[in-house]
Amino acid sequence: MSKTPLWIEMAHGYRPSIPAYSYIESLPCGDALAGAAAAMGYRLRHGQSVWLSIPIMSSADLGALLRYLHAMRMEAYHEYLQSRWFNRHIMKDRTDLLVWTNRREQYVRLSDDHELGLDMVRSNSRDKQGIIPLLHPDRILRTLLAQQNQHTLQLCEDISFQCSPFSIVVDLTPYGKRGDIATLLETISSYFPGVPLIVLSAIGDFETEQQLRHRNLPLWRQPVGRGLFPDKRLISPNPRVLVANDQTFNEHLMAIVSESRAVKEAAGTEQSGKSIIQAVDQVTSGLRSLAVPFVAFEEYQSAHRKGGPYPVKPIADWLADLQSSELKSGKAQEHLYLFTELVSAILDMISEGVVGKKQALEKWLGLYLKPGVRLGVGVSSEGQAGLLRAVLMGEYPQELADGSLNVIGINSGRDLYRWSDNPLDRLLLIGPLWAQCYWALTLSDNTDLVCYPAEAEWAMRHGQRWAQYLDGDANKPGWWSLQPCPYTSLPTAEVGIPLETWTDCSGQYTHRVELDMDIPNDGDWLVKVMQPIPEPPPQGVGEPEDDDVVVVTEEGQRYSYHRRQRVYALREGGDDLKRVLAEDLLEGDTLVLTDDSGDDCQTLLDVLIQYAADHTENYSRYQMFSDQWESYITRAVSLLGGADALHKALAGEGVNVDLVTVKAWARHARIGPGRGASETAKYVFAVAKLAGMAKKPADVTPVAQAIGNIRSFHQSLGKNLRKLIANAGTPNREIVGKAASLFDQNILADLVHLETIERVIQFPHAPEGATKTLLTILQDHLNISNRVTATSRALKSADNSNFVKLTKVEKCLSLLENEFFAVFSGGDMRLHEAKRIAHRAGITYVPQMSQVTQGQYGVYNVTYNGESVDIGKHLRIGSSFDPELCFRLHFHWDPQGQQIVIHHFGRHLPTRK
Repeated sequence: MSKTPLWIEMAHGYRPSIPAYSYIESLPCGDALAGAAAAMGYRLRHGQSVWLSIPIMSSADLGALLRYLHAMRMEAYHEYLQSRWFNRHIMKDRTDLLVWTNRREQYVRLSDDHELGLDMVRSNSRDKQGIIPLLHPDRILRTLLAQQNQHTLQLCEDISFQCSPFSIVVDLTPYGKRGDIATLLETISSYFPGVPLIVLSAIGDFETEQQLRHRNLPLWRQPVGRGLFPDKRLISPNPRVLVANDQTFNEHLMAIVSESRAVKEAAGTEQSGKSIIQAVDQVTSGLRSLAVPFVAFEEYQSAHRKGGPYPVKPIADWLADLQSSELKSGKAQEHLYLFTELVSAILDMISEGVVGKKQALEKWLGLYLKPGVRLGVGVSSEGQAGLLRAVLMGEYPQELADGSLNVIGINSGRDLYRWSDNPLDRLLLIGPLWAQCYWALTLSDNTDLVCYPAEAEWAMRHGQRWAQYLDGDANKPGWWSLQPCPYTSLPTAEVGIPLETWTDCSGQYTHRVELDMDIPNDGDWLVKVMQPIPEPPPQGVGEPEDDDVVVVTEEGQRYSYHRRQRVYALREGGDDLKRVLAEDLLEGDTLVLTDDSGDDCQTLLDVLIQYAADHTENYSRYQMFSDQWESYITRAVSLLGGADALHKALAGEGVNVDLVTVKAWARHARIGPGRGASETAKYVFAVAKLAGMAKKPADVTPVAQAIGNIRSFHQSLGKNLRKLIANAGTPNREIVGKAASLFDQNILADLVHLETIERVIQFPHAPEGATKTLLTILQDHLNISNRVTATSRALKSADNSNFVKLTKVEKCLSLLENEFFAVFSGGDMRLHEAKRIAHRAGITYVPQMSQVTQGQYGVYNVTYNGESVDIGKHLRIGSSFDPELCFRLHFHWDPQGQQIVIHHFGRHLPTRK
């Protein structure tokens, strides 16, 4: 008896009637996509619309499908195919294949395929005259790439006058655009009636599936079928849940997530609730997905700060915002206080240890990173991917460079296009996943989702649903029938995704923090608590808050930045593109903005040179090694306590460089040293050595060489960049000469637009006209106080600090003078009450340093009046290690003098990393 599934036998029987069947066999795609294309072609030939819900393995899959659609049209054009829709009479007048997708990225990927006749559909918004005229109107075939936006209705109307499509593809996969699906499909159907649609979605994208399911559209839904093309890559996703058995972190995680939900429910009814909800989500999501040392996470966030609707900053700064927030209800305020106390405790714990997900990542790489195997690590965002890539670069530089190891931001279209061009052999997802991201379980044949025990309870429940989608419904009787197959919800499987517990990934902490909270032993409670927490919609750009800069352009737009965020601008009267700090922007500067993220220019240069880089040999490898320089400089600044200290340390290493340059390095405002090959290597090694990340010059040779190559590339590009950007603002002008060889003008015009700054609004870092410093504030307080005194060492540390939030420093002294003096002198104030008052002001009291830090650094034990005293008690503001944003006040209680004695008043003292 034949073991071939019945549906395959039926499909082979229909083979002669499947258009361009032999062409499908030649396409470079997996068997699932090939089988879906065959079923689609069978129905599409008669003008039926089709919905393909299939595993999407790489960004190249859309190109394979487009080539097949053109092959169908050419068969009809040459009269090999005669059907109700695909026949010569209709096809000779319908030359276009209209594709709604991620327009820019697909253009870059498909532009080398000249047979597709590629062109981008773009609104001519600057001239208010519809769309930019399409190219090659007389071609036998064209592929037009469009992208939905808030003007989709007008865009469809404009397109309808310039093209005549034979089919329309709507790409709702992670490589396309998944916005307002209902509006897009209804608009397309009204402007192009009778034209068949091919709707693409990824299996496991439940949010998109639910939206399509409730659309009243005549779509034939293609289920998953594998095996029709056995010579192709047989795709059979085999996911697994890995449990990092870190019970200590697990209990704290459940506690803070539980409290976070209570805080969000309370904050949701108040006017300031959105900012509190956003801060809670940033803290919680950061801890749930932490797979790197906590110090590295905070350093990276601090170095890549930005403002706008989706700000970026360290967890400690989000926590400080919450500590100073106030809710109207006493019960709500109590929930907020408990949440911040729990988070403070867990931050203290993990600052000197390693969480279970980091251990699981290291173990997973040790097991599967082998020659000839292509691995991927998936995290939620592009920012988290950049952080993890920077951390892994120190240990796996060659693997990251040659593509055997990839780090992918699942929610980032740019990361997906950059790192998932080819199928992966194995993928590790560092959960939890959002509902629309379960498709990532099909990105590789072997996918592991690493969770903590509480998350695993949630993952196992969902795994019963995932298992059915991954297996598909290919063996149902209606898979390959002549009748439409309506969408039906797949039942929950009895057995879900396999689960494996890694007991050796149990966290690594130098001390434990007691958790005073009862956690119900209830599976349903765990599932509810550990569900992904969606962030609230971004707030509009309003007046600047602390550390923010808001600019108003002549076009009436407002953009918000963090003051230390780097922004690209053309200076008035200058010819060069400048990358300046937001706090240095001036009226008359011209902002260089991207159309899809005008408030975030952090990665604009990378966007501008993406096309050129894709066509430059080894550019990606150079870029990854060059990025390692930022890791060196960030760690060195952190270890030494600031750019000033690094400048002195470099002088001690025999590296003579001015302080201004070192500060620019610390801000990541420069690619790296640029003094010739030998000098660059010397500088890079000196910084890496001080950072503890290199022992000999050969360790940094690839990094130094990459910096030189990147500098050379950027310099050659920069000569033409001003002209290129000017042309981007006037798309009807054509680039000629050498500049034309660097960029495809269609891409450039789609990348950026220019806006001139009319007004700059900056939040003052200190009161206007103030001349106060940390030293003067401390001295003024000592002159009027008989409860607080300070040593000469404290005065010196105050003079060496450049902390900017002076009002909070004054609050620290007020707390010592009143609340903490009452605590230590035996007054009627209790310690927990004083801590709570400090907490509400955004100031944290810490009773002692950890035993490891205390034993490693003698700085915390000093002599005072002939006696050895412990100065581990301290008040803290921030924890970014940036001296402008981080402040520490160390003190001890002198029972003889009945005074609080301040020993340190300024920068972060050394601690164990």
